[in-house]
Amino acid sequence: QVCCSDKKATQHHPPLSVMFKGAGGIESLLKDGHKHFAGLDEAVLKNIEACKGLATITKSSLGPNGMNKLLVNHLDKHFVTSDTGTMVDQLEVQHPAARMAVMACKAQELECGDASNLVVVTIGALLEQAEELLKQGIHAADIVMGTSW
Repeated sequence: QVCCSDKKATQHHPPLSVMFKGAGGIESLLKDGHKHFAGLDEAVLKNIEACKGLATITKSSLGPNGMNKLLVNHLDKHFVTSDTGTMVDQLEVQHPAARMAVMACKAQELECGDASNLVVVTIGALLEQAEELLKQGIHAADIVMGTSW
């Protein structure tokens, strides 16, 4: 509809609810396959899940009898390694929490030159225990205070 008043033509727009019929809020803005989590607890659990996944990948290469991994990077270059530093470099980790575990691994590698796998596995184990405490109803801040030295 167009209405004229004071020699200006203005166009009336329908309300947003009519323009976006059936729009599912923020879900409709995300790409296919992406999810939006509303609660803080869900976000914390997803962060823990991402770090545990990284620890699971590297855990089997820990120690003298550790297994090698075959990695193929984005350039189709193949790597056979049990070195966690090489693994996390080639994995292209996208999740922010898991990326922090990668940063801790790289810092350990830079500082000591070794035990980067131990750092990632320890992060995964600590977060696995924290997940159990969260599921029992203990607040995340209390868990952090309990694990700080």
